Amino acid sequence: MEIVETIEGPHLIEPSDARAIPMRIDAETAKRLANRFILENLPDRFCAGTPRFLQFPLRSVWIVPVVLSYPRIGPVGQAGIAAIDTETGSVVGWTPLDEMKKAAEAIYERKKADIEAAFSSTRNA
Repeated sequence: MEIVETIEGPHLIEPSDARAIPMRIDAETAKRLANRFILENLPDRFCAGTPRFLQFPLRSVWIVPVVLSYPRIGPVGQAGIAAIDTETGSVVGWTPLDEMKKAAEAIYERKKADIEAAFSSTRNA
């Protein structure tokens, strides 16, 4: 049982009050859908991370990290998230695209030496 604050004031929500929503979209499919969203809306070097399940009383979503990634290095940091509806597969929410781009720039600046070292070591090999 949970106490929830509403406009009318606090009231109790019983777990049995939440209607069951079938989960048609699994984690791997959610990751693919998030990658499609990323490809359509962000520049290269962004990709989907490992989805996490989030249950709301009436609906559930997969929260998929949007990560900055480089060839030969892999993921270097999380820039935002995308939320995928578990029933429809729709992208129902995301970190604003400009915020993800700014976060990626900040991640790059923090990891710049490691990123450049990885590329220079492969050039010299």
